Amino acid sequence: MNQEGSKDRVNVNQLLKVIEKPNNHQSRFQFLYQAYGYYLSTGALYIYIPKLSSGGFTEMHVIPSDFVTPVYQKTFEGPSSFIINDSGMVIPREEMFFMFSDSLKYEQVGVGQEGHSPMKSLLTVMQKTFDIDRADLATIQNGGVSGIITDRSTVDPWTREQVELVEQKMREKAYGPQNKGKFLVTSGDVSFIPIGLSPIDLNLYQANMQVLRDICIVYHIPYIIFDQTDTAASFGSHMKEARKMAYTDAILPIVESFVDSFNAFGIDGFGRDLVVDYETSQIEELQIDSKMQADTLSVQWWKTIGQKQLASRHLS
Repeated sequence: MNQEGSKDRVNVNQLLKVIEKPNNHQSRFQFLYQAYGYYLSTGALYIYIPKLSSGGFTEMHVIPSDFVTPVYQKTFEGPSSFIINDSGMVIPREEMFFMFSDSLKYEQVGVGQEGHSPMKSLLTVMQKTFDIDRADLATIQNGGVSGIITDRSTVDPWTREQVELVEQKMREKAYGPQNKGKFLVTSGDVSFIPIGLSPIDLNLYQANMQVLRDICIVYHIPYIIFDQTDTAASFGSHMKEARKMAYTDAILPIVESFVDSFNAFGIDGFGRDLVVDYETSQIEELQIDSKMQADTLSVQWWKTIGQKQLASRHLS
């Protein structure tokens, strides 16, 4: 980055090699998948980065959030060190990259010292999912007693032996998937009174869809990305807009937060005026705006070539 704030891509640097191969047992994708996974599920991310005397580093290791306890010395100044719970190892602040998800929780030693896990907001949703799954299973298993069969005749009511015989025959000829589609014929004058509600009446599918919506709301993801029942929404312009919103509202803000925190951690050991940045040129859903901007710039005759290039650079 130069003095004007413009950025030039650096294609060869030791830091790029570390990002591509963070450690001996993980690829770049595995490392980032683990890092973002802990951040999104626990609200906290810890990466142990042992530094060399030059200030650079050659490896990075994501540490599970539950294994780390931040140590605070002064209020509002952030952690001074970190303790690895299972081994008691103490890692100084300058060798631990950390990110906390935004939280308004107040503690005496600091604000948001453990991060805010989105999963905490989903506890009631998870309980709702459990209840729906239990109702689904009960329905599949006939939900207990399905109804009552009664003798409508007023002459010679059924004896206990006859009732037990009817129940046995019903279990053999009516229960279970092997009897689906069969007809039952009887010469008796009987009536059936159903008990309970059908899966349609219980509206279990709509309840499941509401759980999906609740989860997507917490993570700022349009739910139609995961709802493939609406063909028009899945393959039309609605899906394109939904995928674009997923990037702009959910994914890129977290990536930008990660990049800003990484730069704040310090990479001066790899060279002066270096910053880590991300690009969106390979994201198809975000290139629609680029084409529109390019078309707009092409007809803006009053702008100089330099102004158009600057506008295009800001867009990318």
